[in-house]
Amino acid sequence: MAEQLQESNNLEKIGTERIEISQKSFKQYLFYWIGQQASLLGSSMVSFAIIWWLTITTQSELMLGIASLVNLGPSIFIAPISGIIADRFNRKILLIIFDSFQAAVTLALTLLFLTNNITVTLILIILGFRGIAQAFHSPVHLAITPTMVPTKHLSRMNGLNYLFSGIINIIGPVVGASLLAIPGITIGNILWADIITFGIALIPLLVITIPSVELSEEDKSQSLFRQITGGLRVLNETKGMVPLLVTAMFFNFFSTPLLVLLPLIVNKTFNGTEANYALVTGMANAAIVLGGLLMTFFKGFKRPVVFMLGSTIFMFLCQVSVIFIPTNFSGRFWALGGALFLYALPVSVIDVIFMTSIQLLIPKDKLGRALAAVMAITPAIRPLGRFLSGVIAEFIGIPLLLIIASGIGILVILGMWFFTPLRVLDKKISGLLKSRQNSPSPSSEEGEQDIIKEELIKKSAQPDAKVEIKSTSNTALD
Repeated sequence: MAEQLQESNNLEKIGTERIEISQKSFKQYLFYWIGQQASLLGSSMVSFAIIWWLTITTQSELMLGIASLVNLGPSIFIAPISGIIADRFNRKILLIIFDSFQAAVTLALTLLFLTNNITVTLILIILGFRGIAQAFHSPVHLAITPTMVPTKHLSRMNGLNYLFSGIINIIGPVVGASLLAIPGITIGNILWADIITFGIALIPLLVITIPSVELSEEDKSQSLFRQITGGLRVLNETKGMVPLLVTAMFFNFFSTPLLVLLPLIVNKTFNGTEANYALVTGMANAAIVLGGLLMTFFKGFKRPVVFMLGSTIFMFLCQVSVIFIPTNFSGRFWALGGALFLYALPVSVIDVIFMTSIQLLIPKDKLGRALAAVMAITPAIRPLGRFLSGVIAEFIGIPLLLIIASGIGILVILGMWFFTPLRVLDKKISGLLKSRQNSPSPSSEEGEQDIIKEELIKKSAQPDAKVEIKSTSNTALD
């Protein structure tokens, strides 16, 4: 009896220690997260400066498409491998390496601008290197959030990510445009912001502890190819997940024309300046802030997939509405910004629903490679879409391209809902969200089944480790 009492006391102590570790880990994540927001601000200013330089220098839809292709293209081939790396190696060291590489690339770009040796070709090469660094960074960044953020805070933390991403993507272009308006300030000067904010982000990364996830013996013995395909197998085992990913892929394809050609729409169609471009993108990102704020305080939707698909259709309608704005009246940029505001309003809501669904459905020790597979599948067609947007717009014009892309996009979304198992997945996610909101009490049948499922996952992956994820940086308006 005394031994049983002692054992019970030990378990209580262990339980308390686990709670303390969880709280400490969450606080460290918030410290790391603040540094990442600082880095995001620098990157936002750099992205604005590079895109605007390409726009005014080339005045070409095709060149913007090529720039998007070389920046996003590497993620298609690198993401599966980077996901395996995220699961196998020390995530803290990986983040330091990838962030340092990206900062070094930006430093090279800065020196090229300051020495007047920059060319369009060199810009494209630098964008390619930055894309490679981001392709390695993102799966690691995404995979650490569930290891440091309690499940009950996961959806809200993802919402907070999009909230601050939107705020920063409002501030970044505005600050960049304001600096360019100052005599003597050049794009080369603005690029220093990315290097400085990298240093700020590095400080918390050096001092925090990022939990590692212990792979099972089976996973350790698997070949690289089996580990890559393992992420696809994990996704395929969940009914309705593949149609959801395919839907996201097609949405990324047909929503690209407005995103790629927006700088030219502002500069060429509406005869605007960098200040007008900053205004329009600022209003779009203000909508993302509002959506992120909604998801920060909102516990969830009863029909998350239904809401997500309905929101994508709304975005397509907003995309095509841009062509009906008169180009010769004084308030044209406010009208254009208003259309972009409505277009971007559902962005963070869609992304948070999508990411939270994956985080709920995928075992945590498989999350790195599963997220890598998601990042390879869903944006796989985006670089091609962005490239084709530039090519096609060069021949048929921007208005007709927006009409065709939006119309086909709406038809595809409706087809995926009526002719695939997305409706089954919608019910499953709704049940999981409901059970998580009711935890830790397993009083309901759904909540009890969810807890049993988690325990089975832990036991089947012995020796198991700890935990969870993070959200994408980039908004849909990158």
